[in-house]
Amino acid sequence: MKRSFLFPLFCIPLVFMAFMSHFSPENIQNVFCCISLLYIISGYVFYRRHDTAIVIYLIFLLGFTLKLFYIAYTPYWLRQHDAGNFANDGERGHFEYIYYILTQHTFPFFHQTPDWPIYHPPLHYLISALFLSICSGYENLQYLSFAYTGGCCIVSYLCFSPWIKNDNIRILTALFCSFFPAFIYLSGALNNDPLSAFLSTLSVFYFMRYLQNKKRVAFVLSAVFLGLAG
Repeated sequence: MKRSFLFPLFCIPLVFMAFMSHFSPENIQNVFCCISLLYIISGYVFYRRHDTAIVIYLIFLLGFTLKLFYIAYTPYWLRQHDAGNFANDGERGHFEYIYYILTQHTFPFFHQTPDWPIYHPPLHYLISALFLSICSGYENLQYLSFAYTGGCCIVSYLCFSPWIKNDNIRILTALFCSFFPAFIYLSGALNNDPLSAFLSTLSVFYFMRYLQNKKRVAFVLSAVFLGLAG
């Protein structure tokens, strides 16, 4: 890879991060400054070692930064039409499910909405309630979704990597996985979709590993994660 490629790869994203951090809240700005510092250090290491793996790390670091921007600059209710609230007004939503488990330590008996007489799988709500018991603040559930979608990006790349031998194709694959629009959008969601996407991606990952080595453990794990995703 030519070193001239460093200019758009390193300079443009740094300018973008600096511009956005200028308009961000102070606590978010500190996070972005730390990410920018890691980005510069990684770029310097790549310049000295000329290692493509460093470029892959930088691409995912930029993808994670973009998701943090998306979460920081958009309120949770902008994407989540069925988030619900904690007022006892008859409106049910994901918030109320999580809050009920957090306070009552059991599953709620009510349906999410009177028009949809169904129950969502409880795994997302259990994990969210545990997360809130450790890290209070209902908006912080977006960062739990950020962890799920970040996992989707990494695992998706790992699904492709065993079959890629060309460095340029490897970089393009990392760009595709890191900046896949659905993973960015889901990073701010509060429902069970980000977790379901992550578990589905894990299921595909282990199934592809089974196709490689024919180990039953990988096949069983693929089935387990697929069941949890459903």
